[in-house]
Amino acid sequence: ETKKPLVLRISFENKPEQDIITLFTTLWEKEHGKKCDLAEIDIREAATYVRDRMTANGYHFKMLCFDPNGFDIWKIIDILSGYEAEGYEIHALITDYLELITKGGSSTMRTDERIMYTFETLRNHCFGRGITQINAHQLNSEAATMATEGTANFAKKAAMGNYCQNARILNTKMDGYCAMHIHVREDGLEKRKFLTFYCGKNRTSKDTPLKHLGFAVEFQHYGLPDDEGTDKESAIYEWSSVSLDTVNNKNDTEKAFAGSEEAW
Repeated sequence: ETKKPLVLRISFENKPEQDIITLFTTLWEKEHGKKCDLAEIDIREAATYVRDRMTANGYHFKMLCFDPNGFDIWKIIDILSGYEAEGYEIHALITDYLELITKGGSSTMRTDERIMYTFETLRNHCFGRGITQINAHQLNSEAATMATEGTANFAKKAAMGNYCQNARILNTKMDGYCAMHIHVREDGLEKRKFLTFYCGKNRTSKDTPLKHLGFAVEFQHYGLPDDEGTDKESAIYEWSSVSLDTVNNKNDTEKAFAGSEEAW
């Protein structure tokens, strides 16, 4: 009860002011239901707005940016330990992209081995402390080729296979693995965009309803709708209604969870 709950974002790609603008527009457009004029954004006011929104429920929220060259996983762990020494209890760690700190140095490990080592080391450190970690990872060229065949249900295909860039079996080391993809559907002269999501594995839950494993949400003129705390649900579970394949396939779902205890 005496510790300060913290959500920590570490980026090796974007400076904080870049991410602040993204967070500001996302939050502001959902709140006001209209597009935000980027030319009118004051970075200081945007930072205050984001801070107030992200800390409204009592959480502390910090954003850090580092040059990935010469950086390694142990420096991240030192940062976490530093915040804990200051009285913070880290509830979530978001890194963008963790893979970027695995490419330097003169290690004799192969690229895939360095990536696996980095992810496993961070996972093991965070697991015992109850820290939820979210790591984005790009898909490989094989997945890109698959996308050329059509993006309908692409998120499900990507989540059910081994398509992590430079580390094909990385998904076997994760407690949860999901894929997101923007699907564009053309209705005559009109283009409709949907954010599609599919969860391929989740070791922490075995009772997720089948329909909740995959869904689509249509982009509005201001971005994605926010129905949290309302009776309205934006998620589309029957993808066939938006020219996407049905995701509620029991056999495929069972395959996704099969062997989920092997890695840990």
